Amino acid sequence: MTKPSDIVAQLSARTLAVCRYYLPNGQRVGNYWVVGDALNTPGRSMFVRLFRDYSRRPAGRWTDAATGEYGDLLDIIRLAVPSGRFADALAEAESFLGGSTTSLHRFHADRPRRCNHMRQARLLYDGAGSIYGTLAESYLLGRAIVPALASGLRFVPHCYCRPSAESGRSAWPAIIAPVTDDYGGLTGVHRLYLDPCGPSDLRQGKAPLDRPKRSLGRVHGNAVRFGAAAQMIAVAEGIENALSIRTAMPRLTCHAALTAGNLASYRPPAIVSRLLIAMDDDDTGRWAAQALVDRSRHAGLSVTILKPRNEDHNRDLRALGLAAYRASLLDQLAT
Repeated sequence: MTKPSDIVAQLSARTLAVCRYYLPNGQRVGNYWVVGDALNTPGRSMFVRLFRDYSRRPAGRWTDAATGEYGDLLDIIRLAVPSGRFADALAEAESFLGGSTTSLHRFHADRPRRCNHMRQARLLYDGAGSIYGTLAESYLLGRAIVPALASGLRFVPHCYCRPSAESGRSAWPAIIAPVTDDYGGLTGVHRLYLDPCGPSDLRQGKAPLDRPKRSLGRVHGNAVRFGAAAQMIAVAEGIENALSIRTAMPRLTCHAALTAGNLASYRPPAIVSRLLIAMDDDDTGRWAAQALVDRSRHAGLSVTILKPRNEDHNRDLRALGLAAYRASLLDQLAT
């Protein structure tokens, strides 16, 4: 009988095929398969790494941002078999590895496309223009954000996307945000697709897509950065939240991690001695913030959580007004 460690290694080499077969309610987002949980519940809380990344972390490892659970692909298969027994999971995995030719064909077909993601990201960012006088500027103003503080953001009037794996491509106006490493090198781009008809109460300016926010390139471990390197910085999950804090405190450097999973694993630059974590006030946001607090304090950093009064910091900025929102931040910094 094949050793469990060998089975896990073989499954890891076929991670995308495993996810498509055992977690069909999920979808691929960059280097991750995103789904609700390991039981294949629809949602966006669980992240499965599809390929070994630049830091050589293995494919097939997953984390559930809502619960803090983690594991490998064999754990997913064990939850899928009716008995839940480890021996039955091994047998199921061996059966999958021996007969999933269709899935393996799709897995290998995806590999060449992935190799061009960084080139696509660079071309997209280089070809984008200024946000001023565009729908991007209107979107930021509608969010009560000062566009002049959003240095680095660019705009594309027609940016292609595929709304779902089964649909064809469509083009939407989009904000293009550079994802960079600690040295300022471009590692990817984040696209925020906008509604050409402008803001509405339902979508607040985002395109009517299932996922109006999408990333391209190496996002994990990196961030969208606003402001120069400093000893004290703030990090938030989303771009709008990071820019809300920067609107209230223009001299403060702010980073956007882009997802809850990335916020939980965010690595501050070496120069940072005090980290401000702007959390989203929901289950996933609280989990991600606490995970980052624990790691940062273990590394010897001074950590302050900035908690919004509403669901997130941009809602605070719009609901409270600039002066009251700034006072709320200052009160938390003083404690």
